[in-house]
Amino acid sequence: MMPHKTNRGKKAMSLLHCYDGMPPRFMHIRKMRAVTAYRHLRLDANRPFTRLGRLMIDFGWKHAKLISVLEKKRKIKQKVETKERIETFERKIKKSISKLKQQAIKNVAQAMKDKYSFLTKYEWNLPIEKSTA
Repeated sequence: MMPHKTNRGKKAMSLLHCYDGMPPRFMHIRKMRAVTAYRHLRLDANRPFTRLGRLMIDFGWKHAKLISVLEKKRKIKQKVETKERIETFERKIKKSISKLKQQAIKNVAQAMKDKYSFLTKYEWNLPIEKSTA
């Protein structure tokens, strides 16, 4: 219970935010699972339990079907967004790896230019400039 009539309670109530579902600003953050809070680990198998949604339906709440439909849509949308985010991340990694690889080839070519310049006569795809000798 919140002491909502005192100044301290009024301030606490003004700081309280309640959401039905996932708040929009946290939709794109990766979710973590608290394994220690799993129901089958925390609750005794022989004890009865209930869910808040079930209690609300029993006491006359009329929006359970709407919430379940919206939750399914949210999960589908979240899966698609997560897949797209992973794909773009993989593309960025591949691009950066190829850039680093090309830079390494150029660096090694510059370091070994004197030793292997004779190869430019035979190979056309070397990073070493052709010698004019």
